[in-house]
Amino acid sequence: LGAGLESAVSEPFEVTAPATSVIRVGAFVGQNGYTAQGTLQIERGPDGAETLRLNPNFRVSSGAGTITVWLARSSDRLDPSRSLQVGRLTRVFAGEFTFPIPAPGSSGFTHVIVFCDPFRINFGAAELRNP
Repeated sequence: LGAGLESAVSEPFEVTAPATSVIRVGAFVGQNGYTAQGTLQIERGPDGAETLRLNPNFRVSSGAGTITVWLARSSDRLDPSRSLQVGRLTRVFAGEFTFPIPAPGSSGFTHVIVFCDPFRINFGAAELRNP
C-alpha cells in the first residue's frame, strides 16, 4: 500500500429494497344476490407505482364469463365513464390476485367493484379506506 494508506475492511451489510406501503384497504360485500367476500389492499411501491392486491381470502361468484375489477367512485351500478378497469378474472374466481394500477393511481376512487360483464351487474364492492 502507498505511504500513509492502510487496508480497509468493511463489515458485511445487507442492502434491502425499500418496502411497499399499504395506502388503502377494503372488505368486499356481495351485491345483487351474488357473493363477493374477502379483503384487499392497495400498495404503493418506492417508485410511486400502485398495485391492487386481492388477498388470499377473496372469493366472488363465478359468472357466465369474465368478471372485471374496477376502481370506482361509488358502490352503485358501475359507470365505466367514471371508473377505471384494473383487472380481469376469467376462470379462477377465488384466491390472491394482483393488478397494476395505471398512473395517476387510486386517489380519486372510493371503491373497488367486481363486475360480471355478461350479466352487466355488480357482483360486489369494497369501500376503500385508510389502513
